[in-house]
Formats: sequence, structure tokens, C-alpha cells
Amino acid sequence: MPQTTGAFSNACGAVQISLDALTWQDISGSTQSVTGTQQSKMSGEAYTFDGRGPIVKGGKFEPLEVTFTIVYTEVLAEAYEIARAVFEQDGCEVEVYARWSPGGGLPGTSWLQIFGPIVNFTYPEIDASTAMPVMGAFTIKTGQVTTVTAAS
Repeated sequence: MPQTTGAFSNACGAVQISLDALTWQDISGSTQSVTGTQQSKMSGEAYTFDGRGPIVKGGKFEPLEVTFTIVYTEVLAEAYEIARAVFEQDGCEVEVYARWSPGGGLPGTSWLQIFGPIVNFTYPEIDASTAMPVMGAFTIKTGQVTTVTAAS
């Protein structure tokens, strides 16, 4: 098999957030990374008196927590203020959609999409010994990642 020519650069992705999965806000310009994207499935095993190994069975998806590391800004239409407003809402039913595209969201590329509550929010820390931008983060807990192809 020849070497692929379809790889993507990490630096050219896209990230969006939505409350309804219809109207998406692009937060790419204030998002540094998306991590925690490994999904696991339940598994179980049983041992019997016969045989050398266990009987292993698989099950349903386990939840995963996807973390978005974001640049702290005080701009209402950027990632920090959008996520903070969702996180600080009262009520048990507050959930959000988020999606990221390794291909930058270009037509024909895939979006990886999740839905769930923001379960962690990192308020900004400051440190006088560095000139690094002030950062924050938010984590969405979800049951599954779905893949959607960007419209052409």
C-alpha cells in the first residue's frame, strides 16, 4: 500500500459549539486543543475450571469526557464566555453540543460531534513568571462520539 496523502495537520482543525445542533458558533480562534477523545466499551470476563483463559464479552460504550482547552478572553462570542455561561446556568437539563474537525470543517471533511453537560470548567489562573496567554478549559461528558460529514 502506498503512503497516504490524505493526512491532516493538527494546526488546521476547527471547533464549534451549539445549544441546539442547528446554530453553530465557531470557537476555533480561541480554542487550543481537544483532548480526552478515547472511547471505551464495557467488557467483562468469567473464568471456568476448564480452559486456560477467560471468556470475554463486550458491551455498551462507556461515557467519555472531552476537554477543550481555551484561551481566556472577555469577548462574549468567544469560547471562554460561551462555555462559562453554559456551565454557570442553573438547572439539571443544561447540555451543549460541540464538534471538532481535524480537516478544518472544509466541505467533505468530517466533524466529530458530542452532546452532554459541561461537567468541569477551568477558570483562569495567572502567573507573573510567564508571558503565555491566560488559559481556561471546559469538559463535556458524553455517551458517544458521532461522525458527521461537512456539507459541500
